[in-house]
Amino acid sequence: EMNEEIGFINKAGEQIFPFSFEEVDEFKNGYCIVKQKGKYGMIRKTGKIIIPLEFDEIKDFSDGLAAIKKNNRYGYFDKSGKQSIECIYETAGDFSEGLAAVVIDGKYGFINKIGEVVITCAYEWAGNFSNGMAQVKKDGKFGIINPKGDYIANAEFDLIFSFSENLALVVKQNKCGYIRKN
Repeated sequence: EMNEEIGFINKAGEQIFPFSFEEVDEFKNGYCIVKQKGKYGMIRKTGKIIIPLEFDEIKDFSDGLAAIKKNNRYGYFDKSGKQSIECIYETAGDFSEGLAAVVIDGKYGFINKIGEVVITCAYEWAGNFSNGMAQVKKDGKFGIINPKGDYIANAEFDLIFSFSENLALVVKQNKCGYIRKN
């Protein structure tokens, strides 16, 4: 019977990590998500375990933080290997522009990099921030908010597409139109 475990060697052929992983991702910016005995962790190219192999899920770093899942709740680790935000969220999105969408009691909102809720969890869905805007869904309709949680475009659209050349295609009552960024 063949051993199907994965490890790492350097260019000189020297073993950096033993062949003990069930799954490995590719290295991204010097970090790699690995799975051992059913649990995920993260390693560095240097041979150091940066996030312990004890999580049910780990996402790649975004804006300096990686979402982790343990006991059906999400939190975040920083690149130094410190858990910076406790596992208390039902879902955790990627950090973008210093904010991440999270779910508390079934509703989406946004936290900052120290885990403070800065935009109340009041939405049915929320996308990532990009160029100072994030799409949100409230009462079945889509809108766009700024990092303070103020509406740039009220939640009145059936669909909103991404901005391109300062315009976003919107659909409302089976009619299409455009909204301007400003």
